[in-house]
Amino acid sequence: LAGELREAAFSLARTETNAAPPPTLKSRVLMRITEETRGNPVSGKVLAGPRSWTRWLPWAAAAMLALCCGALAVLCSKLVGENIDRGLQVIGAERRAQTAEATLATNLSRPTPDAVRQIVYCALDPVPAPAAGPQAAVLWDTAQRRGRLQIQKLPPPDSGKDYQLWTLEAGHKNPISAGVVKLNAEGGAAVDFRPGDGDDAQAAVTAFALSVERAGGVPQNEGPILFVGKLSR
Repeated sequence: LAGELREAAFSLARTETNAAPPPTLKSRVLMRITEETRGNPVSGKVLAGPRSWTRWLPWAAAAMLALCCGALAVLCSKLVGENIDRGLQVIGAERRAQTAEATLATNLSRPTPDAVRQIVYCALDPVPAPAAGPQAAVLWDTAQRRGRLQIQKLPPPDSGKDYQLWTLEAGHKNPISAGVVKLNAEGGAAVDFRPGDGDDAQAAVTAFALSVERAGGVPQNEGPILFVGKLSR
């Protein structure tokens, strides 16, 4: 704008004219100067200055930008921290896996003990075999000569009676007691057992049986056999 005004002034200065200004020009100019000095412009319009709140816009924008930058910095720091934690967890898991693999490789390089290889499963069949009903099975550790009996859906014994488990051993005529079996409210049981008196540590266990005996159990089988199962070798 200043440049344009300078060009206009130079143009007026270079203008050659002999025309005299109107006689009233001077009085109008002086009158306008006087009115503007009094604060009453001839045009009746006053140029409005910038509102007070607009002067704060740049500062508000700067403050908002600073807050956004701070929040972004906190978020970035949190994400970096989480990534570091996840990285450490992954490293820890990898190290544990490597340790487990090394331990497994070491164990596999050693001779496998019989106690690990000779755990067998033996299903006990009801006598006589019904279409559906109670179920029983034995997990037998041949090296340690111990087992676990598992029973499902077996009705409770009559009053004055108990279920009793037996082991049958090669070369022995009579079964050997492995203890009385107590059922839970659902007719199930999970009982750890060992053959009792009369067990021959040199003889192989060939079968298991479950019978109904007098309450507290008996040294020799007297009652009916309910389940029997042969041990596969």
